[in-house]
Amino acid sequence: MNFFKKALISLLIVLFVAIIPVVAAVNVTWEWLLDDMDVNYFRYQLEGELDNAWTVVPSSVTTFELANVDGSIEHTLYLQQSYDGKNWSASAIAVSTPIPVEEVVEEVPVVEEPALVTPVVEEVPVAEVAPTAVEEKAVVVEEKAIVAEANPVVAEETPIIVAEKAPIVEATDIVKEEPVVAKEEPVKELPVVVQPIKAVKNNDFAFTLTFDAGVVYKFNTPAIVNDKLGIKGNIGYGLENVIRIGNTSGLGLWFDTFALLDGAKSQSSFGDYFKLSNYSKVLGLDGMLTYNLNVNKMKFILGAGADFRVMSGSNPYSSGSFALFGKNIGWTYNIVGMGQFRYQFTNVFSMGLDARYAYSIDKKMSEVGGTLSFGFSF
Repeated sequence: MNFFKKALISLLIVLFVAIIPVVAAVNVTWEWLLDDMDVNYFRYQLEGELDNAWTVVPSSVTTFELANVDGSIEHTLYLQQSYDGKNWSASAIAVSTPIPVEEVVEEVPVVEEPALVTPVVEEVPVAEVAPTAVEEKAVVVEEKAIVAEANPVVAEETPIIVAEKAPIVEATDIVKEEPVVAKEEPVKELPVVVQPIKAVKNNDFAFTLTFDAGVVYKFNTPAIVNDKLGIKGNIGYGLENVIRIGNTSGLGLWFDTFALLDGAKSQSSFGDYFKLSNYSKVLGLDGMLTYNLNVNKMKFILGAGADFRVMSGSNPYSSGSFALFGKNIGWTYNIVGMGQFRYQFTNVFSMGLDARYAYSIDKKMSEVGGTLSFGFSF
């Protein structure tokens, strides 16, 4: 039975092979270039874009290494750059190329059975025992012949030494398998090049279109004016940061076309405020030189310039008049100033508050107004 057991174990050992998937351990290195010397910060993140998972580094750092990782799967790096550390560009995405998993077939070494040791049994010659001759002696006693009784002499037997048969040394039934150790290969370097996306500057040129509605109020009006409150609506056109100053501010231009219902007539009752006939209709155009300051998603705009207005009929606010299609049209001009605050909800959409001041040199009259606006920047 031992013979068959040993033969079966030997056969299994010969046929057994180990197929071992070798997972490549690699160091993945992402590299990028600093192609804009105004960029001060980079930030990167693996496998996602979570707000609280970014690693921020100065612009002098242009590499990131992920050491000793599984090279058979992809690893994704998201990279952004910024001028001020608050406003970031869109993410540049770089994915490492996976290394195919190799299958290495390693043969398990075959343990050979030791040869059976058959002892040689040497025959030891057996010494033959020669019979001892008994010598008969005749003893004469007083003339009587006495025949001595023959006593047989038994010779001592020499022991036969038989060599013991040496035990047969058998192969061990249990074969100890040596563990198969995967060969260690040096860690591979896997470089990945990242092309950063241009950072967004706070003072990049932008065209802004706004829609405003609000009220105006006049001071130092002529004595004939009883109601100083008016309603204003305008469309604004902003050219922001035509000339950049640093990374957060710049100079630009702002224009408005507006319509104004001036309360030039007395309103005797609450209902009179809703009658268009009680208002002087005014159309105007203004233009200003502006200073733009951008802080994160907030914009502050200061402007100064002038406006020109035309109005229907005889108007106490007009500086002069002219005839158009048989109708008398009044006109005036003012020095204007603007203060504007805007909040950028997205890169395109914003809402804001606009405060205006206009001063009529001719009439020595002042006007203040405030509007609520929403707008789009491109």
